[in-house]
Amino acid sequence: MSLFDANEDMVNAIRQKLTGKKRGARAIHALWLSGGRLSAAVRLVSCLAFSLAFFLVPAAPALAAANENTCCNDASGRLVCGDIMPPRCNGRELKVYSQQGFLIRIVPPRMSEEEKKRAAEEAERERKEQERIRDQARKDNALRQTYADVADLERVWARSEAPVKVAIQNAQSLIDAAQKRKKALEDEAADSGKLAPETANQMRNEEIAIKAQSELLAIKKNELAQIRARFTEDRDRYILLTTPGAVATDKVAAPR
Repeated sequence: MSLFDANEDMVNAIRQKLTGKKRGARAIHALWLSGGRLSAAVRLVSCLAFSLAFFLVPAAPALAAANENTCCNDASGRLVCGDIMPPRCNGRELKVYSQQGFLIRIVPPRMSEEEKKRAAEEAERERKEQERIRDQARKDNALRQTYADVADLERVWARSEAPVKVAIQNAQSLIDAAQKRKKALEDEAADSGKLAPETANQMRNEEIAIKAQSELLAIKKNELAQIRARFTEDRDRYILLTTPGAVATDKVAAPR
């Protein structure tokens, strides 16, 4: 309810008390005009108070700041303070205290561009390290769930190597056979003193076969080396994870 409405209610109440009196109409009229002026005056005072508060509010932080002391340790380690930041505190960590000596806040020093770059690089290294630790935890959990014991792991290891070893043996056998045939052709050409076109063509075919099988042999040997490296790492890690009293830390060496 507004002040004007309140005054109107008051007028109505008085109007009822003065009903039947000779001066009722004049009194009600005078009081009505007085109430209107009162409401307008109240509204004017309210506006002035609001305007005054509006202009005074921005000054509140300044008044609060005037009751604070800013301190830091300068380049020599000496504590310096002031109601405004001392020049020797520029670029240093600030501690803001109340007049009663209570610490209000700490303002970290502004970083240079080089410091910002180093901080960003350190944050990225930390992010990668945390990601690596989470990845290692997932691998450890999978390792425990995959194998019943070390013997189980070694059986799977042997089964993984078996077909690769067979491929290596086959490739080596084909290389040996092609080299033997090529040597026989070379000896035949030396004995006859001439290299027949058909013999030369056969020798080229054997060389192509030797090259192809040699490339396959290199691939399979590399595959076998990777299998052995992976299972060796898994076995060592599994033993560490399942041995009573052993501590399996997440801070393992990063994979190369």
